[in-house]
Amino acid sequence: MFDPKKFSTLKPKPFPVFLLLDVSGSMDMAIDPENTRRTGQTIFEDGQEWEIVEGGTTKTQLLNDAVKKMIDSFKEEEKMETEFLVSVITFGDEACVHL
Repeated sequence: MFDPKKFSTLKPKPFPVFLLLDVSGSMDMAIDPENTRRTGQTIFEDGQEWEIVEGGTTKTQLLNDAVKKMIDSFKEEEKMETEFLVSVITFGDEACVHL
């Protein structure tokens, strides 16, 4: 007779991941100035004066792309007996925890 108590299922192994992400104003800086257009405007942020430009790729965009790729790779790995427990902490003017 079949006895389900004799069988067990594998529980995924938890793997905690903490992402500390910089969201300060300096992350809005374009990293490819050759693809930007100057607007002639400036702002004062993070204790510095910054020139406002249009176009280009910012550090924030690159960070977001990298986090998305990491999460996608975690999804693939979770199919292989690992459970990723991701916590995100952002910091800029203040720190925030995003669970």
